[in-house]
Formats: sequence, structure tokens, C-alpha cells
Amino acid sequence: MTARATGRRMRPRLERVALCAAIALASVTACGAPPVVVTPPLVAPQWQHARDAAGGRRDTTWWRGFGDWRLDSLVTLARVASTDLAAASGRLAAAEAALQRTRGSLAPQATARTNATRSRQVIGTFGALDLDVLGATLDASWELDLTGRLRADRRASLAELRAAGYDVVDVRRTITGRVVRGWHDVVGLAARHRATTAAVAMLEETLALVSARARAGVASPIDVEGAAAAVAETRASLPQLHADLVDAVGALAVLAATDVATVTALLDGATLGRALPDVPDAGVPADLLRARPDVRRAEWRVQAAAARVTSARAALRPSFSLAGSVGVNRTNGVGAGIFSVGPSLALPFLDPAARARVVERRAEVLQADAAWRGAVIAAARDVEVAFARARDESERLNTLGMALRRRAVVDTLAQVRWRAGRTDFRDVLEARRACLDAEEAWVRQRVAVAQAVAAMHVALGDPDAGPVAMTTTAPSAGRP
Repeated sequence: MTARATGRRMRPRLERVALCAAIALASVTACGAPPVVVTPPLVAPQWQHARDAAGGRRDTTWWRGFGDWRLDSLVTLARVASTDLAAASGRLAAAEAALQRTRGSLAPQATARTNATRSRQVIGTFGALDLDVLGATLDASWELDLTGRLRADRRASLAELRAAGYDVVDVRRTITGRVVRGWHDVVGLAARHRATTAAVAMLEETLALVSARARAGVASPIDVEGAAAAVAETRASLPQLHADLVDAVGALAVLAATDVATVTALLDGATLGRALPDVPDAGVPADLLRARPDVRRAEWRVQAAAARVTSARAALRPSFSLAGSVGVNRTNGVGAGIFSVGPSLALPFLDPAARARVVERRAEVLQADAAWRGAVIAAARDVEVAFARARDESERLNTLGMALRRRAVVDTLAQVRWRAGRTDFRDVLEARRACLDAEEAWVRQRVAVAQAVAAMHVALGDPDAGPVAMTTTAPSAGRP
């Protein structure tokens, strides 16, 4: 057969391949997916133009502003050993593996196969024929991704990886806030328990003094019974305070991923200090809200959902692949080479599941977009409420501090006047109860201030970039 005859035979085949390619490319252009437009959520005007009082710089270890090394130890432990953080890190590792998988789908794929068989064929009365077959084949394929489906899958995996990275940062942020609040709950309960124990001891001393005065005929039996009742009423609150303290210590141990003995040991000598982290005087700009890890996580999930829409629509278009195979096959020592290479074209049609998948992916975009908007609105509300609450709680603490000092003066004066015989003992008991109530209210408010300041810093977000380098620019939702 001459080369000219071979060319005439191959020309119709090549023309058919070119025609199929032209039809496929036309269908790719005709089936172009409209871009998925995601508009940014609206933020209140006061957040769009607010001034950053910290000058754009915030302390990444704000809890150290409390000046308590015990709290610093617990926060450091929780940010390393928390089970919630371990779960978030596992999700991050899974997202990274998914990204590697989608990246690998863009590269050529190769598979090696070998086979060895021995068979015997009986040929009537002529005997049997033994066949020993040995073979080895290397198959390779490469999808050209002219429709952009594989690249869209890669962008979706990258966005999910970024979202998982911000998820780790968000878990770290919330764990820090919960540990700070839990620690102040524990320290506040311990302070109330110590104050109540001291009050019981003081009331017992008063009871002894009243009893002595009654035996001397200076005090009445009513005063003795009143003093005894005050001792019993105050002592009755100790078991409940101890039970609340045990519960708070256990909850804090779970948060910090440690045992109760460690928290109890740290509690020894801990007091409610006067130091507090700085409270900014003004709000934060809208750009700072985007630093909230939960907002950034929701934003990247919108990008991932949009990329999955592009991938689902690309699956409705023709796909092109190059495939080849090379190998050798030997039968009873006689070998023959195998070689094949050529393009492959797949024209999907009559696939209602694929079209339904596009509708499903678009619904996921709407869900992710709603979650993103909700996260921005919630972040703005959290920050504004946290700032207002921190200021209000601080003002109330100052007022209660003044009230406590005045109650202490009244208690002292009542004791002096009673010892001098110038007032009734009931005035002493009332002054003592009022002073104990004022002290307990101050302790509760001191805890509330610390927790409000912690909530404010948690609402501002953690400026750490997290374990994943967040330097990749978010892909546009409308580009394939």
C-alpha cells in the first residue's frame, strides 16, 4: 500500500475528528455559564466610617492585660491542647488533602499493569495446547480541561482550605474568650467563698461578744438570738458557693483540656486583680470587621460555593482527553508490542442528574451568601454591644466600689456605737448584712467587667493569620 493511498484513507477520519472538535468548541462557547454575582453585605454607616482608636494596632495577647500569670498559663494550654482546636486542625488537614487531590486531577494520570496467566486448551483427540501469557502495559491519560471544570474544582478546594484555616483561628478566638470568662467565674466564686467564710468568722466573734455582754446583763437575749441567726444564715450560703465553685473549676478544666487538680492548684492564691486590658474609646472600621475569622470563613465559603457552580455547569459541556497505552505481550516466548494513542471526546446529553446538580450548587451559593451576610451583621452587632457593655459595666463597678466603701464605714460606725451603748444591736446586724451584700455585689460586678472586656476583645477578632498562610487573593465568584 502506497503512502498516497494511506493518506486518502486517513483524510476522512481526520475530517470527522475536526468536525466533532468544532461542534464541541461551539457548544462550549454556547453553554458559557453566567457569572455568579455575590454582592457584599451592607454594614451600618457608623461602622463604615468609624475611627480605629487603637491606631490599627491591637495586642494579640490581650488577656495578659489582666496581669495574671495563672490565666496566661491556662489560655496558652487551651490554645494548644483544646479538643475543639484539634478537631478544627483535622478539618484543616482534610481540606489541604482535598486541594492536593484536585490539583492532581489537572496533571496527566498514568497506571501500570502486569499480568501472567497459564492455560491449557484441549483440542479433541489431538492433545492439549499449553499457553503461557506474560504482559505489561502502561496506560496514560490527560484531560485537557478546556471547559474549566477541573480548575473550578481546584478553586473550590482552595477556598475551602482558606475557610478551614480561618475556622482554626475562630476556634482559637472563641476558646480564648471562654477560658478568660471561665477563669474569672472561678476566681469570683473563690473570692465570694473567702469573703463569706471571713464574714462567718467575724459574726461568730460578734456572737461571742454579745453572749458575754448578755451574761453581764448589758445585752438582751434577743441580741444573742439575732447574732446566732446571722451566723447560721451566712454559713448556710457556703455549701452552695462551694458546689458552684466545683462546677466552675470542672468546666474550666474541660475548656483548657487539663485536669481539675491543675486548675485547683492554679487557683491557690489567685485574686481578682485591679488590672484590665485597654478598652478603646471608639468603634472599629468596617475593614476590621473583615478581620473577624468567622466573617472571613463565611466569605471563603461563598467563593467555594460559586466555584462549585462553575464546575457543575462545566460538567454539562464536552470534555477532551488524550489517552495512550504502551506495553508488551508475550505468549509462549513469542512477544508482540502494543501501542495506542489518540484523543477522546465525551459529549454529555440526557443527563438530568447533572442539570439538577447545577440547581443544587446554585442553592448552596444562596445559602453561603446568606450565612456570610449574617456573619457580617452579627459581627457588627457583637462589636457594638461589647463596647457599650464594657463601658457600662466599668461605670457600674466604680459606683459599686463607692457604695462598698461607704457600707464599710457604716459597719465600722455601727460597731463602735454599739460597743459604746449608743445604738441597738439590730443596727449592727443590718449594717453587717448590708456590708456583706455590697461586697458580694462588687465581686460579681468585678467579674462582669472582666468578662465584658474579654467579650469585647473576642468580638474584635483575632488578628493572627492562623496556621495557613492567608496571602492568596480570594478568587472572583464570577470568573471560571
